[in-house]
Amino acid sequence: IDYNIFELVEGAMPLILVLAGNITRNAGYFESTISGSRAHRWKSWVIDSRSTEIARIVGQLEIIQEWADDYDETSDFFRVRCAGLAPTGSYTSFIGQELVDEAIKRQVMQSTVDPWPKIMGIDVGGGGPGRSVIVKRKGAMVYPDIISWSTPDSLDIADKAMAVATAWGADAIFIDRQGIGDGAYNLMRRAGFPVFEVRSGLPAARPDLYRNKRAACWDAMKEWLRTGSIPDSKGLRIGLVAPKYSYNERTSQLCIEGKRDLLGRGAASPDEPDAFSYTFYHPIDPRSKGIFKKDRLIQPSWPLDIWNQQRSL
Repeated sequence: IDYNIFELVEGAMPLILVLAGNITRNAGYFESTISGSRAHRWKSWVIDSRSTEIARIVGQLEIIQEWADDYDETSDFFRVRCAGLAPTGSYTSFIGQELVDEAIKRQVMQSTVDPWPKIMGIDVGGGGPGRSVIVKRKGAMVYPDIISWSTPDSLDIADKAMAVATAWGADAIFIDRQGIGDGAYNLMRRAGFPVFEVRSGLPAARPDLYRNKRAACWDAMKEWLRTGSIPDSKGLRIGLVAPKYSYNERTSQLCIEGKRDLLGRGAASPDEPDAFSYTFYHPIDPRSKGIFKKDRLIQPSWPLDIWNQQRSL
């Protein structure tokens, strides 16, 4: 059902509204009422077909067991058609739920993280539906203390970012410079912090592969998730699997769905994943660890946008 239909219904919301069906996508209004951004306002029940009396009466239990044997109970087919669960990833989701779940469960040794520089990614929300987020990454680990808050003030963003960077000893800070992010960037730069602008819409260093820098960063982040460790954050769990992807029919460039399009179809704003992706905007020389110098931003000889930090440095 088109998101605009739900938007119209919300404007004239009755006392009781019942939604029923199979969750065929892991994003959208219906899904958001069960495990997404609207879940706290709805009472929801997930019904496994195997637990119903009607399935026993009409003799469907044997067929359901056959599907479990043929497709496996963890498959999206079985989850959607039998278990009443959302798919782990739609056919057009760029990052699958299984990849995210494995990164959440994965533990990395501190000794493998220590040699790498400390990198901060900041997504600026501007006080609207999106929130400003600070994500910290060091090598193969994203730190659990993700900071998220709503503010329309560039000075507030700069103050908080500089406080976090000072306490943590950040070696590089990548901030979305659009809107009020521009003011925060300038304030941090004048204060002498190692801050670098993020312009997601700019052409990628590999235009033969990517539509823009957003696609390049998300692709690098996806590769990192195969070996990296992330905290069990609701914003990451939902946001990482939300964006769809496509390939330009003329150029074959990878395209990743933008935040405006995500919000337009009822998905949650991917603030945490976007901030996380900014930590891949440009590789940082490991020798820059503990050194606040802009000239440590390296120009690698390998293709920048398919860089994988653990493999290439």
